[in-house]
Amino acid sequence: MTSIAPVVEKLLSNHHNHLQGQDKYVFPPGERLDMSQICHSYTFPIIDLKDLDGPHRIKLVNEIRQACEEDGFFQIINHGASETVMKSMMGIAKEFFEMPVEDRVCLNSENLRETVRIFTSFNVTKGQPFEWKDYLRHPCHPLEEFINSWPQKPALYREVAGKYCKELRVLVLRLLAAISEALGQDPDYLNEIFGNHSQVISNGRFKSAEHRAVTNKTTARISIPTFYGPSLDTFIAPAAAMVDEEHPALYRGYKFEEYMAAFWSKCGLKGKSILDRFKIEVSP
Repeated sequence: MTSIAPVVEKLLSNHHNHLQGQDKYVFPPGERLDMSQICHSYTFPIIDLKDLDGPHRIKLVNEIRQACEEDGFFQIINHGASETVMKSMMGIAKEFFEMPVEDRVCLNSENLRETVRIFTSFNVTKGQPFEWKDYLRHPCHPLEEFINSWPQKPALYREVAGKYCKELRVLVLRLLAAISEALGQDPDYLNEIFGNHSQVISNGRFKSAEHRAVTNKTTARISIPTFYGPSLDTFIAPAAAMVDEEHPALYRGYKFEEYMAAFWSKCGLKGKSILDRFKIEVSP
């Protein structure tokens, strides 16, 4: 029988174990989030998608363009995804991470190329400190190709997550069409580039916001991000419409697989953006 003791130390978000914070999860002062630099009065853009497919589409596309250029993110409301499905997904995710470690250990892997895996930190082989969080990652599209590789526990996980993924895909495709138009392209532009599975493209015009979350010592936090990215063999480069004599290409082209390899090999999320590796040096 394989001992799970080493795994227990890594799978931390479990209501059955009461591990206290350890030194290996404590970042040095110079690498911690400086709370004094956070603006609590910042107003982020909220995009109401209710009329996205109606006569006010141009107005909403312009709002999305402005948010992408000035903020790098936006919140959406009236997006059409079922409230019931979203609540069910959050509930089944909570149930998954509250299962005993014995029920999750089979999914633990430090192999960065493993399709379905549970892990802590982005790359535990790169040394400490680690991040105080656990991830469950699995592909969602095409659903029929991947659903049988998803966790079998909790019993309703595949059913609930499957419904959630279907609704999210509809929403993602609507957003991609709107963002494509915000780039001055045809609605199907980004979806065609991305390929069948899983923004350089804007040539730096659209921002990418840095995301950080602060650990709460009393209450667990669960988020369910959905990443819609290109297939690994997709060639990513600034869109032709974004490049001219006044706006030269800021990034070199690359296959998405190269980007992901750089991302997963990076120790944590501190320091320069991964995209800095693909910038073109411009002579003064």
